Amino acid sequence: GTPFIYYGEEIGLAQPDMPDDKYKRMPLPWNNDKKRNYGFTTGKPWFSMPSVKSHVNIESQLKNRNSLLSLYRTLIAIRKENKEFRSETLEIVPNDNPNLLIYKRIDGNDISWVMVNFSTDKEELPLPALENKRVKNLATGRTFAFKKGMKISGLDFLILKEI
Repeated sequence: GTPFIYYGEEIGLAQPDMPDDKYKRMPLPWNNDKKRNYGFTTGKPWFSMPSVKSHVNIESQLKNRNSLLSLYRTLIAIRKENKEFRSETLEIVPNDNPNLLIYKRIDGNDISWVMVNFSTDKEELPLPALENKRVKNLATGRTFAFKKGMKISGLDFLILKEI
């Protein structure tokens, strides 16, 4: 499907709880300069600037490779560079652990595996189909052999491509 990114979502900008959509277009903080409306304008914005944490702005997040904006950019690049993420084929991989969501994205011979751990605990990845295969973590670029008993950290995800 088509991914949607809503205004400010890529930096974690909270929007006010207002009944009308026009109130949800708060000025976007471009930097941390409060005196200059966080880089949004030198004039007077149509709404007052939201009170935000110092890291919730474009400039700060561009400098931090672990920021939410960096994650969005990584996921967009993965989708752009790997055609299986633009194909129609999504196959849920059944498993007995309710804390894990595992699925494959497939386009011809290109197969990527997405694993999400919703638990705060490490969980073993039950994937005999990947055992002893070389994979690449598309989020980090690291390659390794997938081993039986491999675990995923709590509240984490992996995007692996068979190589």
